[in-house]
Amino acid sequence: MAISAKLVNPGSRNFPLISAYVFFAILSGIELLGKLDLIADLTHIPRAIVTAVVLVSILAPLSSSLLMRFASLFGPLTFIGLIVCFLVVFPRVQDLHHIGRGSDQADSIIVTGASLLKGEWPYQRDKLWTHNPPSAGPGWVALHAPFVRAFGYGATLGIFWTAFLAAFVRQKGWRRANEYMTLLGFCPGVWLAASNGSDWLTFGGAVVSIFILSTADKAGGVAISVLNGLICQFRVTTLILPLLANRGRIGTFGLLSFFIGIFCYAGFLVWNFTGFVADGPIAIFEKAFGFSLMVLPRITFLLATLAVIAATIVTAMVVARSWGGVGATVVYLAITTTVPAILNLQQHVTSQGFIAGLGTWEGCMWLLGFIPLLALLLINDFANGNEAAAARVI
Repeated sequence: MAISAKLVNPGSRNFPLISAYVFFAILSGIELLGKLDLIADLTHIPRAIVTAVVLVSILAPLSSSLLMRFASLFGPLTFIGLIVCFLVVFPRVQDLHHIGRGSDQADSIIVTGASLLKGEWPYQRDKLWTHNPPSAGPGWVALHAPFVRAFGYGATLGIFWTAFLAAFVRQKGWRRANEYMTLLGFCPGVWLAASNGSDWLTFGGAVVSIFILSTADKAGGVAISVLNGLICQFRVTTLILPLLANRGRIGTFGLLSFFIGIFCYAGFLVWNFTGFVADGPIAIFEKAFGFSLMVLPRITFLLATLAVIAATIVTAMVVARSWGGVGATVVYLAITTTVPAILNLQQHVTSQGFIAGLGTWEGCMWLLGFIPLLALLLINDFANGNEAAAARVI
C-alpha cells in the first residue's frame, strides 16, 4: 500500500501519528509570521510575495501526505537544502545579532566550547551577545567543540547531519531515509532552526540516530552508550532519556548513558557550583519558574538532587515496563518542550503584541527536539504496515 494513501485515510492506525506531526510541524513555523518585514528587507522581495511564501510553508505539512510519493526527489533536496542553510544562510543570520535579531543557541555552543577547549570555565553569560546563561550541557558542548574549532559551526552541523543520514541509510535503506528527510523537509520549523543554527534540530537528529543504531548494532553497545551519554546532556531535562529508550526494562547500556550524564553534571558542579547553577544549564529553572536554586543551602541542593535521581530511576522503570521506546521519548519531550514553549510565547505576545511577539519567539525551535522522532515513528509505522500487508498476501 502506498504511503500517501495510508496517510490520508483518517481511519488508518497511523492517522493519530500523522495528525501529531502536522500539528507540531505547523506550530514550529508560525514564528515566521512575525518575521515578514525582516525577510522582505533581507531578500529585497516584495512583502506580499514573502507573505504568500511564508503562508504556504507554514501550511506545507498538510500536503506532506500527498507528496510523500515523491520522497525520492524531496529527500535529497531536503538534505541539500539543510547543507546550504548551514553553510550559507546561517552566517548571514549570525550577522543580524548587531541589530538584536537571531538566536543565541548557536553561540551557546560556539562560545562555551571554545572556553572548554582552553581549559577555562565555559559557562559565562557575559560572553553571549544576549547575556542569557548558556543552557547546553557539558557533554553536548564537548561533542561539538573539536569540530567547531576545526571546521566552524555551520560546517559542523553539516558533518553531523551527514553522519545522521548515513546511519539512517545504513540501517533502513535509501527509501526510508528519503521518506524521513521528506517529512523533515515539509516542516517549516526545520528550516527556521537550520537557518539559526539551533542545536535543537541537531539534538532531534542525534536522538533519532541513537535509536536507529542501538536497535540494529548490538556489537557497538558500549560506544553507542557513551555517545548517548554525551547527547543526553543536551539540557538538564534530557538526562533521563536513556532510561526511557527501551520497553520492558532499563538496560545496562541505558543506565551507563544516564550515569555518564549525571557524573558529567556532577563534575561541573564540583568545578564551579555557583557558575553552573546560576549561569549554566541549571539556570533553566530560574528562567522557567522564576526560582533560583542558589537560594538553597548546598547540602539541601545535594540531597534534593539525589532524591530526584532516585525518583527518576524508579519512575523510568515503571514507565519503561509498558511504554518505553521511541513513543515514550516523544511524549516526554513533547511535554517538557511544548508547555515551556507556549508559556514563552505568551510572555512575548503579552510584552510585544501578537505579531511582534511571534517574531522573537524562540520556543518554536524547541519543538525540533522531538519532531524528527515523530517522523521516525511514522517511518517505522509505514515499514511495519507494509511488512504486515506483504505477509497477508503471502
